Amino acid sequence: MFDKLIWFNPNIEYIFHENVVEYDMSSADVSLCEKYKLLSPGKIEQLKLMPKDQRNRSIGVIRRDDQELSKRMQQGLLETRQQFIQSNKLDESNILSLHSDAVIFYSKKRINTDFGHVQFRLDKSYTGYIRYDKIELFHGNGILDIKPKNILTHHRLGLCPHIIKIFEKIENYDLTLLRDLNIFQTLYLQQKFPEYYYTPFGHGKYFNSNLEFLAHLANVCLKEVRQW
Repeated sequence: MFDKLIWFNPNIEYIFHENVVEYDMSSADVSLCEKYKLLSPGKIEQLKLMPKDQRNRSIGVIRRDDQELSKRMQQGLLETRQQFIQSNKLDESNILSLHSDAVIFYSKKRINTDFGHVQFRLDKSYTGYIRYDKIELFHGNGILDIKPKNILTHHRLGLCPHIIKIFEKIENYDLTLLRDLNIFQTLYLQQKFPEYYYTPFGHGKYFNSNLEFLAHLANVCLKEVRQW
């Protein structure tokens, strides 16, 4: 996993009742340039003073025009991310996924975040996680996040409330979960919901791909309830 920018743990499809956290590098590109001395101190200070959007555009131009520097930045990112993982004794038993400079895992212990010029920061925390292929669902305190983010926008009024209800019932050990799942899926098959409920979840085809997704959720719920 260390050599991959994006990685999903094939052994963990879901986790509940845990402290799921996402840590990422603060100002990753500038911090990596400073740590590995990829740009002059003057240029680094200039970038630090820029607003975030302007800084990101400027670094994008630098990377476009200097492919060797861009390659060294990526190598530095992977190396520093590996340092974070190993320093905090994380492994495939608790890492859920890796997204460039971000590490998503579950843990309740204190996390080491200082790696020289690169600082990791806690971005988000949750209590539940479900993965469907390369789509990740995160839930905590009644709030649902989805990666990729555009899926959340398309389903905010449709499937998202249903997904939130699933997470909440699991977190509360609510045995009405399976009954409610059965009712929802029956109505869904009968196409009793507004049309926006049937917008493809991900990149699949209308309706059929959503049935596969709903079946996946049902399977996760069955596995979880059997452990109660």
